[in-house]
Formats: sequence, C-alpha cells, structure tokens
Amino acid sequence: MAAVAEALGQEGPGVTLATMARHAGLSAPRLIQRHGGRDQLILAAFKWSAARQFESFRRAAAAERPLKALFVILGLGERKISARDLRMGAQWVVFEGASPIMRSFNRPYQTRLRSGLAKVFQAAVRSGELPPHDSALVAERLLVHLYGMAIYYSFIDDVAGYRRELRRTIDWLISSPATAERARVSRR
Repeated sequence: MAAVAEALGQEGPGVTLATMARHAGLSAPRLIQRHGGRDQLILAAFKWSAARQFESFRRAAAAERPLKALFVILGLGERKISARDLRMGAQWVVFEGASPIMRSFNRPYQTRLRSGLAKVFQAAVRSGELPPHDSALVAERLLVHLYGMAIYYSFIDDVAGYRRELRRTIDWLISSPATAERARVSRR
C-alpha cells in the first residue's frame, strides 16, 4: 500500500494501474487479482494511508506534549518535510477532489481527520501547551489552510516557505480572539 500511495501522490488522478503495479513491484494482473481493479486499489491505498494518519493523531493526543507531537507529524519537528513530500501532498489533495471513488470516502474521512486534530488540540490544552480555545474550530481551519498551502507551495517548490507559513498559521489559529472567545462562551 505504501508503494501504491506513493504512485498516487506522484501521478495524481491520472495514475494508471500499470504505474501503481510498477511502484509496488507487482504485475497489474496480480494487483487486480488482489484488489479487484484500479478504483478498488486506490480506495484501499487511501484507507491504508488514513488509518496511519488517524493512528498518528491518536498517539499525538496521548503524548506528554501533544502540540510538539503534532508538529512532528506535520513535518515541523525533527522530521522535516521535503519538496517531494510537499508535491505528493498536493497531488493527494487534487486526487481527493477529482476521483469519483474518493467522493464516497472523503466526507467521513474529513470528519474523522478534523476530529483527530481537535483531540490533539484538546490534549494540548489539558497538558498546558495551549490556552483554552475552540479545538474543533482550530482543527477545521487548519485543514483548510493545510490543503491550500500544500497546493500553493508545491507549485513554487518552496518547502521552507511552507514550513514557515504552516507554523505561523497554527500560531495565528490558536491565538485568534474569535477562537478563544468561542471556547470561553462554550465553557459557560
């Protein structure tokens, strides 16, 4: 699944079964035998990738320093995001919107992704890393910014700009008066 996910990230919506098979080191008929066709293979790769992503959020929320763990996941910590990672992320965003098979997968995926991020932000509040804020709102807005930034910065091949803007965006979202006000009102 990792090889298929990489092929999807590199090629985008036009990825062929032959390309995915080549990345996986298998023949196209073998992939069809295992997964039932191109669309089923693509869906399996997205589900595999999503499961890994949700697990990383779960571990971040359970970490002693959840916000620091989130920064590592996003490529802002010890593991630095590369230009290749950025281009692959942008391709995934494009693919998610362009593929008919992804339309049925995407709504529950986005809901669960937003929930996982919100749990990390809630854990960061409990750990003292963050002041009280509306974690669901921050998670939703962060996803909107992440998708846009992945596409924009991949076009200009600027990893440093992406990392800098992502950090500024998170800081801005967390410190936003509207976010803090909503959290204060919802605690009443």
